[in-house]
Amino acid sequence: MRATIDQLDLDPKNPRLPEGHGATTQSALLQLMALDYSLGELARSLVDNGYFEEEPLVAVPAKKSPDRYVVVEGNRRLAALQLLSRPDVIRALRLGADWDELSAEWASHGAPDLPVLVYPDRRYVTPFLGFRHISGVKPWEPPEKARFINDLVEAGADRFANIAREVGSTVQSVRDSYVAYRVLTQARELELDTNRLEDSFGVFLRAMSSSGVKTFLGIETRGREPAELRAPVPHDHLDRLSELLVWLFGTEDARKVIQDSRDITSLGRVLTSPSALETLRATDDFTLALDALKGEEETVLESLRRASFQLDEAKRGIDRQAGNQQVRDLVARCRLSIDTISKILTPS
Repeated sequence: MRATIDQLDLDPKNPRLPEGHGATTQSALLQLMALDYSLGELARSLVDNGYFEEEPLVAVPAKKSPDRYVVVEGNRRLAALQLLSRPDVIRALRLGADWDELSAEWASHGAPDLPVLVYPDRRYVTPFLGFRHISGVKPWEPPEKARFINDLVEAGADRFANIAREVGSTVQSVRDSYVAYRVLTQARELELDTNRLEDSFGVFLRAMSSSGVKTFLGIETRGREPAELRAPVPHDHLDRLSELLVWLFGTEDARKVIQDSRDITSLGRVLTSPSALETLRATDDFTLALDALKGEEETVLESLRRASFQLDEAKRGIDRQAGNQQVRDLVARCRLSIDTISKILTPS
């Protein structure tokens, strides 16, 4: 269908908007986007080239106004178009002379009808948005993806496999994004300082994908679905969440202990080593914690080398001891130890 600019509303649920933005009216949404979303270049392109028919807006009917539509894909374009059509808003927001000139030039062309794809409900748009912004040509940033996935769960999606199919991603990627978002939610509920986390959500997502970090926080994700991961960090591990945020992002009074996101894998190993973790807690020095970890690694490696040698020795005569119950019991104990070690080493 085709619609005029006046028939189209900005989407207050747009994942690109900051959480808790508080913009409850169309004018407030337009002001937010005008000041924070760098619309100038987009407006210049629209004035110079017109609206590209190949890029229709995607909308759903407004609930209370049958002749109006909420744009769920293309909000930056719509905001730019609304500003170009509203010189009074440009002046009120003091956007500058460039915007005044663009608006005047736009008015001289005459306001066009716009191509719009209308879906009956938001849920019908999910596969399109997922393909376009999670696995497709215009990917959202990590926090936007995570919020979108969380919104799908809040709307009733109850299996990660179904969400992954809808958005064209993998189950593991969808689960990691959801878990990271829910841990952020837990941190907010604890009234922890999450500003630095939210500014570097990609780093936090990487941390929450680390098996060592998840083990430190007591998070078990293997085979679990959204309902089981709404509060991923168990109650008795919430104090560790506070520690982790300081080590990852620092505070006004304490600097972060890792300076590069590439250190997250090593941080995960430190957090699962009692001696290295004790060193980190005592000194807030990641280098010293790594030194403690190296000492523990050498001990583990030497023990495994000895165990491997002894097992190779035992193989020499094991076939002649098949009926020996003591041998069978010791083999079962070795198998249990190997299974336990394998489970620890396998990422969840």
